[in-house]
Amino acid sequence: VSQSRYRFGKPVAVAGNAKLSIVQKKFGVSSLSLDGSGDYISLTSQPDFNFGTDDFTIEGWFYPTASGTYRTLFDLRTATPTDGGGIIIGINNLDQLYFYYNFGFRVGAAGNVPLNTWTHIALTKDSGNTKLWVNGSQVGVTYSDANNYPQRGVRIGADTAGAYAFTGYIDDVRISKGVPRYTSTFTPPTTALLGDTSAVLLLHFNGTNNSTIITDDGVTYVDIRSNGPGATTDLQVSDYSDFG
Repeated sequence: VSQSRYRFGKPVAVAGNAKLSIVQKKFGVSSLSLDGSGDYISLTSQPDFNFGTDDFTIEGWFYPTASGTYRTLFDLRTATPTDGGGIIIGINNLDQLYFYYNFGFRVGAAGNVPLNTWTHIALTKDSGNTKLWVNGSQVGVTYSDANNYPQRGVRIGADTAGAYAFTGYIDDVRISKGVPRYTSTFTPPTTALLGDTSAVLLLHFNGTNNSTIITDDGVTYVDIRSNGPGATTDLQVSDYSDFG
């Protein structure tokens, strides 16, 4: 039996007027632009998003251009908004960050996410302690977290009903499973985030202006196996992520 491993990215669905834009970007050549009216991106439920009781990190750069309402950054619930089993990270009407789970605000509202500037936001779970971070500093309380987070999909920029939409730009999103990337005060990343075997989703949002093609640059593997008598004569793997 021979076996090889092949890297591929998860498919990302685009809704509304969500698109890449060169108007703003934190890194690379573009970012994700959302107009706050039915715009978001999503990925289907899959085992990589089943955190269980393990550590994890959800992070990204956000550039809000509108305020005064609740806005969703990440929603990891089922298609039914009443589902309490998923994570929500959002900004309230006072521009404060929050982490919501199982019908309650577990951290926040805390910190400040200002308009018209890039802010690094992260949620980490580390050995049962879940924390929110804004630009490398913890905001709000430390949540004592014994939850078992089930497999869910991921929606970015709105909740599972398409409501509480985010208006602005998003760049360099990464979801890491099994590892808390940040455990104490840190300097926000100064270069584009990198993929590794813990990164189950990595979105650089690089591409041509107004494109709706979103590429996952995370490292995911499938096995290619053979138990027959033949031999592989040609196998080509191409990674176009550096070209958007």
